[in-house]
Amino acid sequence: MAPSRDPEFEALIDKAHGFTQMYERWLARRLGGGDGVTLARLKVLFILHDLGPQKMSVLARDAKVAPRTLTTLVDALEREGLARRIPHSVDRRATIIEMTPAGMKAVESKSGPYWAAKNFLFVGLTADERNTMGRIYDRWSQMVEEDLLRMGEEV
Repeated sequence: MAPSRDPEFEALIDKAHGFTQMYERWLARRLGGGDGVTLARLKVLFILHDLGPQKMSVLARDAKVAPRTLTTLVDALEREGLARRIPHSVDRRATIIEMTPAGMKAVESKSGPYWAAKNFLFVGLTADERNTMGRIYDRWSQMVEEDLLRMGEEV
């Protein structure tokens, strides 16, 4: 028997979804725009900044995006002059992505506003509220991961 529709759960999901959409719009606005650095592209640039040049496959995994999505992001970063593809020194099938000097400037200019915006959300919460949120997200992650494994999906 399929579970019945639960208005309370539906309302919570709607709130979470609504917040996610509003948050992404708000964060993009806080970072400014018009310079080719979207949130998704900035995430890739932060990874390159922190870890240095990366293989496409590793970068996709770390950015938590599908390889096809990463290709689109890297295409855009290349068009904007923020990153470039270089051949792998040993593996001809692999491509390395590295940040350009313009990419480094973009990370430097966006880093402060990005972390200020991220911190803004948690400064107004008590330590207990932050801990509760952390436990809820950990539990949700565990539940979904277990279900994905039951379905034969890689986590």
